[in-house]
Amino acid sequence: MKAVLVSDTIILLLALIMAVASSLMLPVACGRFLRLGGIESEPSAVPVLVAQQYKVAIVDHAEKIPSGEVPSEFVEIASQRYQVTLPWAGHRLTARVSEVQPLLVSLPRSVIDGDGSIYVTKATHRAFLEMSVMAVADGVPLLVDSGYRSVAYQKKIFEQRMVAAGDFQSISRWVAPPGYSEHMLGTAIDLSPSNWTFGGTKVEQWMEKNAFRFGFNQSYPRHSPHGFTWEPWHWRFVGDS
Repeated sequence: MKAVLVSDTIILLLALIMAVASSLMLPVACGRFLRLGGIESEPSAVPVLVAQQYKVAIVDHAEKIPSGEVPSEFVEIASQRYQVTLPWAGHRLTARVSEVQPLLVSLPRSVIDGDGSIYVTKATHRAFLEMSVMAVADGVPLLVDSGYRSVAYQKKIFEQRMVAAGDFQSISRWVAPPGYSEHMLGTAIDLSPSNWTFGGTKVEQWMEKNAFRFGFNQSYPRHSPHGFTWEPWHWRFVGDS
């Protein structure tokens, strides 16, 4: 008799457990459905994200938004808000001043065109001087016209251009908006002369042939896939990449 009662008790307990599990539908090994508090849902699948599809490293840990569906981007110039359009939209840089400035060193006067100091990162400084030695040996001295520029300095350039020459969209065809200039990375340089007369010079020809050996790349080539205006004088140190 006791055995029957124990058996019946076990059966009742098992039935109770099954009923509770059925009502809750607690996730088991496959974890497909959840039903808690009377709400049933199927958790949406979370795909493994491939980083390169969503962000592309530029240099020095800076990133750009992927091409394709580019969200609206804005910059503030002289207390006015302007929308950034192509080709700059989607290419905002994220390098912070606090990360870049400690890495900066001044280029020697012998490679600077004009007065003042020009700063670049230590790695860029070392690579450029090595490249300069080879260029001088080939009879083509390299002079730098511009190096590191902070976002604040780039904003001042834009403000001056807008006062002198016109609207935001017209100027952004030729000048990178604040936050979009590679000069804020400390790895970009403008060689002299930093204008259209640079094209076709011996310096440009030498750079086209030899710059890659020292880790320098022309950021805005003649036929840019992103639609940037050609800037033959603008080069960026990218290292071995």
